[in-house]
Amino acid sequence: MNLSRISATVLAAVVPIIAHAQMSQILGVIHSVQSATQQQVQSQQQPVQAAEPSVARLGTGVPQTATSNGNPLFGPLFGCDRPATSPLLSAFALRNVKLGDVCAQPELTTGSPVGMTNAVENDMRQLAATQNVAITRLSAGGVTITLATLRAIARPAGLAKSVVISVQEHVGAADVTNSLQPGNAFRVALEQRYGKPSSVIGAREKLEADHKNAVAGIESRAKMLGIDNSAAVSKSVAVEDQQTKQWVACHPADTVYELRWTNPDGTLLVASLADGECGSSPSFDLALMANSSLPKESQFLVAQWAEPAAAFAKEQSQTRSATASTPKF
Repeated sequence: MNLSRISATVLAAVVPIIAHAQMSQILGVIHSVQSATQQQVQSQQQPVQAAEPSVARLGTGVPQTATSNGNPLFGPLFGCDRPATSPLLSAFALRNVKLGDVCAQPELTTGSPVGMTNAVENDMRQLAATQNVAITRLSAGGVTITLATLRAIARPAGLAKSVVISVQEHVGAADVTNSLQPGNAFRVALEQRYGKPSSVIGAREKLEADHKNAVAGIESRAKMLGIDNSAAVSKSVAVEDQQTKQWVACHPADTVYELRWTNPDGTLLVASLADGECGSSPSFDLALMANSSLPKESQFLVAQWAEPAAAFAKEQSQTRSATASTPKF
């Protein structure tokens, strides 16, 4: 299952269980931050939204105030009016956007791709009063950038207020040389930029990976919906497996379905054939994300952003408990 299948509804909800396995690591820790800071927000008598202007939901067309230069909305919402003392960025980039601190990335804050954004999903105005982390998707032109943003009340001094947690791009092939086979133009271009891939996914690996993702995703959705029926889960997985088998069968036996580049900082870059397409000029999905196969402490976004935010929330809660007056009955 590719990242392109993630629905806006799932991302906007920020529930404890995220359907897609590749996002579960970083979003799981973000949800921990949400839980740890609920009491902190509830203790505030005035709405937080009033102190934090939000980006309005944009319609089609290029927004005229989508940059951080002189924009009264972008800066306060994503923290560019008070940037972090130590910008946090990954080693890899996709569309010249890296994972990490939004405000340290000119391509993101000075008009590209924000300058061509057609939709802003789940802005801070839609964030529940008991939640401190918003998941926002900026999308246009086949590119989707997912951000995680802390409310100011939950942000320790010096920490980035908003970080990029994934970058996705859908690429249409220009000619028949665009494939992931060795020596073909598209793969050569990728290797020139990112080096040799750390893993190459063929038919067998594709079937195994999709089966694993199907099991994890369906079980998570069943648990989230309160469904405890192993037979129903197995039947759903079998349907997903059959769809993958039919798709694999329409390609030559030596087809490369996916390339992966891993980085020691805990990031993963994936180039894959778009699901459901066959033919000599298929489309591709590129994605830069957290590497779910690594432990959380090895992922820089978790260790250097999510965990400090959670620790700050815990410290604030303990301080309030220690200084609270004795209730009178």
